[in-house]
Amino acid sequence: MKSNQNLDADGRPYNRGLLIASLLIGGFLTVLTETILNNGLADIARSLSITTATAQWLSTGYMLTMGIMVPVSAFLLNRFNSRNLYLVALVIFIIGTSIAFVASNSTNWTPNSGRFRWHHHAFHA
Repeated sequence: MKSNQNLDADGRPYNRGLLIASLLIGGFLTVLTETILNNGLADIARSLSITTATAQWLSTGYMLTMGIMVPVSAFLLNRFNSRNLYLVALVIFIIGTSIAFVASNSTNWTPNSGRFRWHHHAFHA
């Protein structure tokens, strides 16, 4: 066993580079999502035919969700392994972001109040 090996609180070895990379990716994606949302509010309001004030609720809802998740995360960290919980949350986030990306670039799917709906013309091909 190497003397300079990284050990966690339970004495198990871990990959320091992988730990840092996962934390950086998670932090970057969180900031990127909020930035994309704030920059896209005018386009979102225009595409959904809503006022800018109504679209601002998307940003408020995002911040409220983040605030609610702080105590929920503490509860989940007490119940589950932090490594697995972080990786599962990151995968769920990436899947959700990918679905949103595909939905915004597709001619058949559009975001509508947090749900995806199939355009009427898709059924009449």
